[in-house]
Amino acid sequence: MKPYSCTSIGVHVILIPNSDAFQLPRYRQSDLMQIAKETAAMSKCTYKALHVSADHMHVLFVCSDELGADTFLPAFAERTRQCIVDTGTSLEDFEWNERLHVTLLPPWHVEILASFVRDQDNFHSTRTLQEELDEVFLPNATVLADSEEHAPKAVPRFN
Repeated sequence: MKPYSCTSIGVHVILIPNSDAFQLPRYRQSDLMQIAKETAAMSKCTYKALHVSADHMHVLFVCSDELGADTFLPAFAERTRQCIVDTGTSLEDFEWNERLHVTLLPPWHVEILASFVRDQDNFHSTRTLQEELDEVFLPNATVLADSEEHAPKAVPRFN
Protein backbone atom coordinates (compact mmCIF):
# COMPACT_ATOMS: atom_id res chain seq x y z
CA MET A 1 0.00 0.00 0.00
CA LYS A 2 1.45 3.38 -1.02
CA PRO A 3 1.65 5.90 1.84
CA TYR A 4 -0.51 8.99 1.57
CA SER A 5 1.29 12.10 0.34
CA CYS A 6 0.29 15.75 0.15
CA THR A 7 1.89 18.94 -1.00
CA SER A 8 1.02 21.03 2.08
CA ILE A 9 -0.25 20.71 5.60
CA GLY A 10 -2.10 23.11 7.86
CA VAL A 11 -0.65 23.73 11.29
CA HIS A 12 -2.91 25.17 13.99
CA VAL A 13 -1.23 26.27 17.22
CA ILE A 14 -2.72 27.51 20.48
CA LEU A 15 -0.20 29.49 22.54
CA ILE A 16 -0.94 30.06 26.23
CA PRO A 17 0.87 32.36 28.68
CA ASN A 18 2.92 30.51 31.31
CA SER A 19 1.02 32.24 34.11
CA ASP A 20 -2.61 33.16 34.73
CA ALA A 21 -1.27 36.53 35.92
CA PHE A 22 -0.64 37.56 32.30
CA GLN A 23 -3.43 38.73 30.04
CA LEU A 24 -2.62 39.00 26.38
CA PRO A 25 -3.01 42.52 24.95
CA ARG A 26 -5.93 42.00 22.58
CA TYR A 27 -5.49 45.50 21.18
CA ARG A 28 -2.14 44.33 19.72
CA GLN A 29 -3.84 41.71 17.53
CA SER A 30 -3.02 43.60 14.31
CA ASP A 31 0.68 43.78 15.33
CA LEU A 32 0.70 40.08 16.19
CA MET A 33 -1.03 39.29 12.89
CA GLN A 34 1.66 41.22 11.02
CA ILE A 35 4.33 39.23 12.88
CA ALA A 36 2.55 36.01 11.84
CA LYS A 37 2.48 37.10 8.19
CA GLU A 38 6.16 38.14 8.19
CA THR A 39 7.30 35.01 10.03
CA ALA A 40 5.31 32.78 7.68
CA ALA A 41 6.89 34.45 4.65
CA MET A 42 10.39 34.07 6.12
CA SER A 43 9.67 30.40 6.84
CA LYS A 44 8.24 29.76 3.35
CA CYS A 45 4.82 29.18 4.89
CA THR A 46 1.45 30.81 4.27
CA TYR A 47 -0.33 32.71 7.03
CA LYS A 48 -4.06 31.85 7.27
CA ALA A 49 -5.56 33.18 10.53
CA LEU A 50 -4.77 34.52 13.99
CA HIS A 51 -6.88 35.44 16.98
CA VAL A 52 -5.88 36.86 20.35
CA SER A 53 -7.95 36.19 23.46
CA ALA A 54 -7.00 37.36 26.93
CA ASP A 55 -5.78 33.89 27.97
CA HIS A 56 -4.56 32.34 24.68
CA MET A 57 -3.74 32.97 21.04
CA HIS A 58 -4.55 30.89 17.95
CA VAL A 59 -2.43 30.93 14.81
CA LEU A 60 -3.02 28.90 11.66
CA PHE A 61 -0.53 28.58 8.83
CA VAL A 62 0.19 26.26 5.93
CA CYS A 63 3.60 24.85 5.08
CA SER A 64 4.85 22.60 2.31
CA ASP A 65 7.50 20.79 4.32
CA GLU A 66 8.54 20.02 7.89
CA LEU A 67 11.33 22.58 7.79
CA GLY A 68 8.77 25.37 7.34
CA ALA A 69 6.91 24.38 10.51
CA ASP A 70 10.16 23.83 12.40
CA THR A 71 11.28 27.33 11.38
CA PHE A 72 7.97 29.13 11.86
CA LEU A 73 7.00 27.97 15.35
CA PRO A 74 10.05 29.03 17.40
CA ALA A 75 10.51 32.27 15.46
CA PHE A 76 6.83 33.18 15.80
CA ALA A 77 6.73 32.32 19.52
CA GLU A 78 9.79 34.48 20.24
CA ARG A 79 8.73 37.42 18.07
CA THR A 80 5.23 37.51 19.58
CA ARG A 81 6.66 37.13 23.09
CA GLN A 82 8.88 40.16 22.48
CA CYS A 83 5.96 42.16 21.06
CA ILE A 84 3.91 41.38 24.18
CA VAL A 85 6.80 42.23 26.53
CA ASP A 86 7.25 45.55 24.72
CA THR A 87 3.60 46.38 25.48
CA GLY A 88 4.34 47.46 29.06
CA THR A 89 6.22 46.91 32.27
CA SER A 90 3.51 44.66 33.71
CA LEU A 91 4.42 42.16 30.96
CA GLU A 92 8.23 42.36 31.17
CA ASP A 93 8.45 38.78 32.55
CA PHE A 94 5.96 37.35 30.04
CA GLU A 95 6.75 33.90 28.63
CA TRP A 96 4.73 31.38 26.65
CA ASN A 97 3.84 28.10 28.30
CA GLU A 98 6.10 25.37 26.89
CA ARG A 99 3.06 23.15 26.29
CA LEU A 100 1.70 24.08 22.88
CA HIS A 101 -1.52 22.71 21.49
CA VAL A 102 -0.74 21.79 17.90
CA THR A 103 -3.17 20.33 15.37
CA LEU A 104 -2.05 19.19 11.92
CA LEU A 105 -4.64 19.49 9.17
CA PRO A 106 -4.96 18.20 5.64
CA PRO A 107 -5.19 21.02 3.09
CA TRP A 108 -8.94 20.56 2.61
CA HIS A 109 -9.61 21.35 6.33
CA VAL A 110 -7.57 24.56 6.56
CA GLU A 111 -10.33 26.98 5.54
CA ILE A 112 -12.77 25.36 7.97
CA LEU A 113 -10.36 25.88 10.86
CA ALA A 114 -9.48 29.39 9.63
CA SER A 115 -13.17 30.30 10.01
CA PHE A 116 -13.18 28.78 13.50
CA VAL A 117 -10.11 30.82 14.49
CA ARG A 118 -11.59 34.05 13.14
CA ASP A 119 -14.85 33.36 15.05
CA GLN A 120 -13.20 32.92 18.46
CA ASP A 121 -14.99 35.87 20.08
CA ASN A 122 -18.33 34.24 19.36
CA PHE A 123 -17.10 30.78 20.39
CA HIS A 124 -15.69 32.05 23.69
CA SER A 125 -18.84 33.96 24.56
CA THR A 126 -20.12 30.63 25.93
CA ARG A 127 -16.97 28.51 26.46
CA THR A 128 -13.66 28.76 28.28
CA LEU A 129 -10.30 27.81 26.83
CA GLN A 130 -10.38 24.53 28.76
CA GLU A 131 -13.83 23.72 27.37
CA GLU A 132 -12.53 24.48 23.88
CA LEU A 133 -9.61 22.11 24.37
CA ASP A 134 -11.83 19.40 25.90
CA GLU A 135 -14.65 19.67 23.33
CA VAL A 136 -12.85 20.54 20.11
CA PHE A 137 -9.23 19.49 20.15
CA LEU A 138 -8.73 16.68 22.68
CA PRO A 139 -11.53 14.38 21.43
CA ASN A 140 -10.00 14.43 17.95
CA ALA A 141 -6.56 13.65 19.36
CA THR A 142 -8.02 10.73 21.35
CA VAL A 143 -9.87 9.36 18.32
CA LEU A 144 -6.73 9.66 16.22
CA ALA A 145 -4.57 7.94 18.86
CA ASP A 146 -7.11 5.11 19.20
CA SER A 147 -7.39 4.63 15.44
CA GLU A 148 -3.61 4.64 14.97
CA GLU A 149 -3.23 1.71 17.35
CA HIS A 150 -5.21 -0.49 14.94
CA ALA A 151 -4.49 1.15 11.60
CA PRO A 152 -1.57 0.44 9.29
CA LYS A 153 1.28 2.92 9.71
CA ALA A 154 1.02 5.19 6.67
CA VAL A 155 2.92 8.38 7.41
CA PRO A 156 2.03 11.52 5.40
CA ARG A 157 4.89 12.67 3.18
CA PHE A 158 5.59 16.06 1.72
CA ASN A 159 6.40 16.26 -1.98
